[in-house]
Amino acid sequence: MKKLLSVVLSALLLMTSFLCVSAVGAAPEIKVTTRAFEVLVDVTADVAEGTMTAILRNKANNVWIDMDQTAEYTTDKDGNIVYSFSLMMQPTTDTGVYTVTVGGNVKSTPCDFNFTNVNSIISYYNTLDKATASEIHDMLHGEDYILSYDLTAYKSVKDEDVCEMVDKEIESWNLAADMENISVVESFFAEAMDDVTGRAIIADPNTDLAIWAIAIADCEDKGILKTDYMDEVDTENVHTFFKEATLTAITADDIQTALDEAQLLAVAKEMDYASLNDAFDFYLEKGIVDIDDELYEDVVDAGKADDLFKKLKKQKDNSTITALEDNVDAIAEDILDELSESSSGGSSSGSSGGGGGGGSAGRPSSSKNTTGNTMMSGDAADTVIKKEETVYAANFSDLGEAAWAASSIKALAENGIVSGRGDGKFYPNDTVTREEFVKIIVTAFDALDENATASFGDVASDRWSYKYIATANRLGLVTGMDDTTFNPTGIITREDMAVIMHRAMKLASVEDGTYSLDFTDADSVAGYAKDAVAQLAGKTIINGMGDGTFAPKATVTRAQAAKVVYELLALIGGVN
Repeated sequence: MKKLLSVVLSALLLMTSFLCVSAVGAAPEIKVTTRAFEVLVDVTADVAEGTMTAILRNKANNVWIDMDQTAEYTTDKDGNIVYSFSLMMQPTTDTGVYTVTVGGNVKSTPCDFNFTNVNSIISYYNTLDKATASEIHDMLHGEDYILSYDLTAYKSVKDEDVCEMVDKEIESWNLAADMENISVVESFFAEAMDDVTGRAIIADPNTDLAIWAIAIADCEDKGILKTDYMDEVDTENVHTFFKEATLTAITADDIQTALDEAQLLAVAKEMDYASLNDAFDFYLEKGIVDIDDELYEDVVDAGKADDLFKKLKKQKDNSTITALEDNVDAIAEDILDELSESSSGGSSSGSSGGGGGGGSAGRPSSSKNTTGNTMMSGDAADTVIKKEETVYAANFSDLGEAAWAASSIKALAENGIVSGRGDGKFYPNDTVTREEFVKIIVTAFDALDENATASFGDVASDRWSYKYIATANRLGLVTGMDDTTFNPTGIITREDMAVIMHRAMKLASVEDGTYSLDFTDADSVAGYAKDAVAQLAGKTIINGMGDGTFAPKATVTRAQAAKVVYELLALIGGVN
């Protein structure tokens, strides 16, 4: 018996921990942890002299079971004084409630705890081993206190289909137990339950975003799942798309597939066409998307992949993988048809900037000057100057701070539209002033008019931004705070940026669509900006803040400015 007891004591996992604190004075804090027949007691106190005692009794009849005393202590990482005791139960001790009382050099303080005899544990596992899925569900929601495993996560799963999948998986486990293997069974049960409940929490559509994200991160840390694009898109969007997936099983492979699809759909919703192209190719190689490979390869071989993803990005129905796949096939077929007609001497069915099926709704063909630079219509069009062929620095070292806009920033930087600050950094999270944004938008459209003039009293003719502000004023992009004030160094707001962008969009001959203002804070958008915000959001040129709001009065970061300017240029085919 002593040999058997020694094996059980050394091998069994920790059972349940209990924490007791007296409500009077500076009484000690007691932590009781049971392990088979051993009761481990840690007492945190504020005294470092004298002898502390610990007595173990049966709470029901106050029968004395064991006792220990010590004057020795350790200090924990926070500098607290900790006394430790090891008290022993008898092999015949019944399952029930017991009490540890500490005293001596501290105020006498009791701590009650549940103790489960190893025979009760063995019996429970053997019953669980023979149970059906529905019986397992009832057992784990009933007398689960016998187990050392914390079933809080298991009980948090609410979706009936997911619960059934979990219980059926548990039904397949070998949980037959005896004195010789109980430690192995408990270890297996704890590890397997961690795995299946982690997957169940992810699969349960009722799981809220914060807990879902933690579960995903935990599974990634354990090597169960991979999150290739989660750091680049809004987690809320991934979660939303994931919940729409139909899971017939909760294996790691099934969840990974649904997660991959959700990440790709989030990229399609949030990121620029170049990022979408990269993500699509990644998941295509991984086998997540199913398209007509021959059509797609022909488009790529023809050098028309950019056209395909620009058009795909503007499709409104990319909310499911099936819709995304169908759109790719349809656009690819349209591009190849246009190429075939062109090579045979026929006329293309769509304009140079059109979408799949003969042109996307509301998407104009871009107007180009002889130098290949995008032009705005209007009386300033003839003042557009040709950019010299220059290699611009675009490999900024800090784009990881705004990965969602990195490709947009690089594309604009490569075209000399935005730049860093001479130290290899872009500073994506710095705010943008009104004059800085005007320069970006004028430069983006190659619209600088060296002869333009403006009469704003706070913009001197020798100010670095004068020509950009004067050009923008002449084109009708900006009107100032009033007739005489522009406030060049003021930080631009999101709604004012939207107004300027909408005017630029109109000058580039992009027609308005029929869109509603769907943000939860729509009432906070100024009247003069409501239509601009609706039009830009409807064409996915500008997005909200990820929580359903637009935040019209919030400031604009350099990354946000680059992102929206890039999206407008991509819409009209003005950037590669």
